Amino acid sequence: MKKTILLIIIILFVLMAMSCESTKENTQDPLENSWKKIVEAGKGSTVNLYYWGGSTAINNYFNDFVTRNLKDKYEITLNTVPVSDIKDIVNKILTEKQNNQIDGSVDLLWINGENFKLMKDEDLLYGDLTSVLPNFDQYIKENPLDFNEKTKGLEVPFGKAQFVLVYNEERVTKEINTLEDLSQWIKNNPGRFTYPSIPDFTGSAFIRHFYYNESNGINQLKAINPYLWRQGKTYPSSAGALDTLYSQGEVDFTMSYTPFHQIQKIKSGEFSDASKTLILKDGTLSNTHFLTIPFNGTEKSGALVAINYLISFEAQYEKMKPTVWGDLMVLKEEYLSTEEKEAIALLIEDYQLDLEMFENNRLEEFSGDQIEAIEKEWINEILE
Repeated sequence: MKKTILLIIIILFVLMAMSCESTKENTQDPLENSWKKIVEAGKGSTVNLYYWGGSTAINNYFNDFVTRNLKDKYEITLNTVPVSDIKDIVNKILTEKQNNQIDGSVDLLWINGENFKLMKDEDLLYGDLTSVLPNFDQYIKENPLDFNEKTKGLEVPFGKAQFVLVYNEERVTKEINTLEDLSQWIKNNPGRFTYPSIPDFTGSAFIRHFYYNESNGINQLKAINPYLWRQGKTYPSSAGALDTLYSQGEVDFTMSYTPFHQIQKIKSGEFSDASKTLILKDGTLSNTHFLTIPFNGTEKSGALVAINYLISFEAQYEKMKPTVWGDLMVLKEEYLSTEEKEAIALLIEDYQLDLEMFENNRLEEFSGDQIEAIEKEWINEILE
């Protein structure tokens, strides 16, 4: 009888120990868990993704393809929250920190540049995400800089953007190779060109080209200002608004940070077949954009699983299709399988994509501090 009681006591102690260990695992920082445990913990979660929602194609990619696959493959519900300016969301997270709010409203954030630097400086980011992601380990291995800022794994590369101009070849008949050529065309064709106003990031990128190799960028912008649409007294509020002006024939150029923007818009019927992509021979700005998790995200495991899926070959390949988004992959070619390389080659062939054109005319981005100074000067000297 005593032996039986002793055995029962031992079993009870073992069960209690197992229970304590299980509780410890459930409350453990996901970055300290195995990937298997992270995936398991993410099941049933609802991940709030905040992202720039100014593009129908991007909205469709997240709301259809990504949302469906996260649900089917991982039992994760993706709640997409499109916004017009990511800086507003960064300020929201900063306010939450100042108020000691540990259960934040943002689980996953699409970000780069100035906003990343602000979050990094204010300690608003979760941790080294790249340390646990299998697809980062398999396809990327090293993080690129973000507007010359070291990321330290605090964000994960998601795509590559490069600035392009799109023009109507029926109206723009003179060859344009440089920014100087473009400036002269604007002066010769008053009212037929404009660009989005800051804080639109595409408009900001256009402005930065004038500063790249010149110290008097603001003077060059002032020189073309009277020849812009509506004499430069007003500007489209966004890249999407500029697309509308272009599609309606009010201007002869539009612009984008999506390299295959022209193909995408022709396929959707928004642009005419006369639309062509222009990459300036003196280069256009290029950068990498990222995904990150705020320090107080409530669904960190689910967010990690979502990020890992978004840097899978499947998700990156879909995103690269010009009819879907037209965003360049962050996966490195040397780490792709033979089958994956063949799929990319067929995609390039089908859409007649000239990736070398982008690679050979790529300019590195300014730092966050430089961008802030340029934008302030434009607002003070041009807008006001």
